[in-house]
Amino acid sequence: MTNKFFKFFVDIFSSPTSSSNGKRVLMDKLGEMIHADLLCINKSDREEILNQVGISLEAFTQSFQVESFSNLWSIELLIINKLNRADLVARLWSVRKKFHSQVGDDVYQAYVSSLADELTEEKIKALIAKEFNEQASIPVADQKGSVPPADCIKLEEAIRGDIINITRQSQRLSYYKLLRLDSIYKVKGIILFVLFSVLVLMFMAMFILYGYDFSNKHLQSLFWLYRFYLSDNDLKPQDFSLVVLTIFSGMIGSCMSLLQRTEKASGAPSSFTDSALDAMDIKLSMSLWYVLSLVFSGAIFATILYLLAASNIFTLGDLFPKLTFQNDSIACRERIGIRVLFSCVKSDPKNTMMLVWAFMAGFAERLVPDTLDSLMEKAKKAKM
Repeated sequence: MTNKFFKFFVDIFSSPTSSSNGKRVLMDKLGEMIHADLLCINKSDREEILNQVGISLEAFTQSFQVESFSNLWSIELLIINKLNRADLVARLWSVRKKFHSQVGDDVYQAYVSSLADELTEEKIKALIAKEFNEQASIPVADQKGSVPPADCIKLEEAIRGDIINITRQSQRLSYYKLLRLDSIYKVKGIILFVLFSVLVLMFMAMFILYGYDFSNKHLQSLFWLYRFYLSDNDLKPQDFSLVVLTIFSGMIGSCMSLLQRTEKASGAPSSFTDSALDAMDIKLSMSLWYVLSLVFSGAIFATILYLLAASNIFTLGDLFPKLTFQNDSIACRERIGIRVLFSCVKSDPKNTMMLVWAFMAGFAERLVPDTLDSLMEKAKKAKM
């Protein structure tokens, strides 16, 4: 039952492409663009392409649908083989521009520099201009039986090969980006589930501390907090609220740090060397247990900061809180047990800074370890 609830909650925040319906909608949108490309070529070429991918002409006319991304991308590559020279040149500029935007300036320039001389932009422009000039000088009657120059044939094949190569690379990058975004949104679902659980537990804890009348003897017998900490003295459950909020603030900080990581990962540019494993690494690395381990680490770090604030040995001026203890109750005057640390803190508006530092302890994972390292260095120097 718990697993089903967890899966339901994660699916709410998952990428739309993770569901079968969302994937169908996405393929339909891509199919509309491929459908338009097929309409731009002649009928015989269109029928040949559809026959190769197993789609009847009737199905194409009535409702064009494909079952997978591979079919869509196969059609795109087959269309390239049917384009005439003028359309090839136009397609070359568009696919190169798309590829440039996907991989960035450095990778694109490295790719262009590795091409043969015939495929440099300057060479292509020069040969196209030469072909147009030669075609313009031939009479219309002679153009029907004329054979294109060898340079133009060679250029056309080179351009076609370059377009196919770049298109395949763009398809691969787009698919890996889709996988990465899908993985990121699933991880976000896990993090949001944990964050939601932490918030619910925090509100329940505060409701118990402030909402129940602990003077009721029946309630006193139910709550371990009362039996073990409050029964022999005049402390109240509300006195524990600061440490409870501190712990939960550290846990919330950890959740927000994880959400920031996924946000950065979703904005990362596509890499020319991406693979399916690279696209899904965030999903594989950020499992539920990994998320929970960081959240519990945030709680522990926040507790350590609380103890540092209570000890008053770590100071940052007015930025870091200095917790002071009251002597109003019997337990606080007699300093009975460890409960003094958590229940005898004087109420002060500056104590709210404790919650801010607890949040930062969870958000910045190295904050508390680095602080402890600095204290250790000071202790070593003091001994010397």
